[in-house]
Amino acid sequence: MPKKKKKKKKPQIRYNLLPVPAGVRYVVGVDTGSRVCGVSVFDPVRRDLLGWKTLKVPTGRPYATRITQIAEGVVQAVSAMTHRAHPETVAVSLELPGSQGKMASRGLVTMGLVCGAVWGRLAASGYIVEPTEVGIWSRGQANGVCMSKEKRAERVLGLFPGGYSGEEDDGLDGADAIGIAAFRLGLL
Repeated sequence: MPKKKKKKKKPQIRYNLLPVPAGVRYVVGVDTGSRVCGVSVFDPVRRDLLGWKTLKVPTGRPYATRITQIAEGVVQAVSAMTHRAHPETVAVSLELPGSQGKMASRGLVTMGLVCGAVWGRLAASGYIVEPTEVGIWSRGQANGVCMSKEKRAERVLGLFPGGYSGEEDDGLDGADAIGIAAFRLGLL
């Protein structure tokens, strides 16, 4: 009788996250998109989800117009959701696309433009901007395997049942924004 091969256990992946900078009162997660963008806000001390929203820009407009509207909309949402806190007290974790291995080059170029515009607008407004690669935060939840948006949303719903409801989050961009900030805080 042949011996059964033992399955090797996958090592737990742990990411060494930098501490939240001193004086930061809010940690924000941003899931960028060329049509829909998710934004979430956390209290880094209590590690509580304070709120989330999605920003939608109508399709059919030129990319440059949509990208500009998204970048401005993110800055306005961050300002409103943090109660107009001084930008130096807000750390924004901005998702960077591209390491999921699924996106076509055209999508990467568009997403790169969106991320760059959002980053530039946030930085110009004085916010602390920290990159979060999608391939790292989404794999960090599943020991190296990139989780689908649906699985990530289920995880967020389980962690924040009173603060997140997928009912108004068609594309699950709000869930990803929550996941990005929660990952930054070491909650995922």
